[in-house]
Amino acid sequence: MEKKSFANGITYAFLVLAYFFSYFFRVSTSVVLPQIQIAWGLSAALVGFISSMYFYTYAIMQPLCGVLNDKIGPSRIVGSGLILTSLGALVFGLGSSVPALIIGRILMGIGLSPMLSGLLVFQSSSFSPSKYTFYSGLSMMIGNMGAVFSVAPLSMALDMWGMSRIFTVLSTITIIMSVVLITIGKKNRTSTTDTLRSMLGKRFTLAWSVVKSSLELRKICIVWMISFGSLMAFQGLWAVSWFKTAYPTTMVSSLAATMVGIGVMAGNLIGGYIGKSGNKRHRIINICTNTLFLLWILLLGCFVFKLPIATTMAVSTVLGIINGISFVQFTAAINEIAPAGQGGAVFGITNFFVFTCVIIYQWGTGVVVETLQQRLTLEQSFNITFTIVTILLIIPCIISHNMKELKKVGVNA
Repeated sequence: MEKKSFANGITYAFLVLAYFFSYFFRVSTSVVLPQIQIAWGLSAALVGFISSMYFYTYAIMQPLCGVLNDKIGPSRIVGSGLILTSLGALVFGLGSSVPALIIGRILMGIGLSPMLSGLLVFQSSSFSPSKYTFYSGLSMMIGNMGAVFSVAPLSMALDMWGMSRIFTVLSTITIIMSVVLITIGKKNRTSTTDTLRSMLGKRFTLAWSVVKSSLELRKICIVWMISFGSLMAFQGLWAVSWFKTAYPTTMVSSLAATMVGIGVMAGNLIGGYIGKSGNKRHRIINICTNTLFLLWILLLGCFVFKLPIATTMAVSTVLGIINGISFVQFTAAINEIAPAGQGGAVFGITNFFVFTCVIIYQWGTGVVVETLQQRLTLEQSFNITFTIVTILLIIPCIISHNMKELKKVGVNA
């Protein structure tokens, strides 16, 4: 028992570290691409497109990765993904053209796509159900450290050593992790004689039937889509630039943007202790969603009226906290709705829609900012763009208000 517990602990640690890198590479564009934009003279729309290429491939791969994690096991699937991640980081870091940046983002998107679903599948199968929310919170907190390290610390590292050296080191680290995970990972045992292709088809079909049969799952998916899309447009792409335009005389734009990630980390940890039983999950999600809407209004006001940067940073931190709590509740809700052994597949499908929304938000905000810049200042363009983002958050508020208690869907859904 102790040997198995130790092995689970080691595997969990490396899976969490892989999830850390998924956030790191996802959010790193908020620091890296604005620098490249200035140096290469790229448009805001093109910057948004390059960043979103990660999310295109990440989203497309979600249903497949969820099924593969259920069938083959997270260690080998995540380990294999890290090989592509390493290659993508190298291509992106050494790239000297827009196509190279796009290819790098695509490879990283594919490689990092199984990280979260793999981690959640491992938690569900290796730890007590009563601990699922706790481990989800802990995992997301550590994962979101990647978002924190990818802003201010990465910015300082880029200034000291340059982009090519930093991404070469990151590529080396991820390839070492892949070797470790593939070596220690064991293929899930299954009594079925079905081929992998047949099993993938069956599990995907079953997972899709779960999504179609559960109205509450679809509500959760929509709420998550819009709230996460909003956050990724801000934290994952435009936060540093928006802070620089609103507070041009300060030198802490990267640090200010980092506070969002720190808030998400804290929220993940707090969220792990909220709603352990799950019977009030729908109410918790509703409260979080309404609070997020109010915080976005407050954040927008901070930028528009140029309140002290300390105030804007504080609001950004609280916004991150509530988002962090929400994300833990979303994953726990999906686990509670999905049939036993199908959590990865169901999560993969819902995550596909979530990250498709992220693509729309990142690309869309880039287009709006660029269009508005033809008549307005960059600061005014950001303010109007995120006013639209804030207004759209009314939709999840309405949906979450009508959410009912969650129930597990039967296998024959």
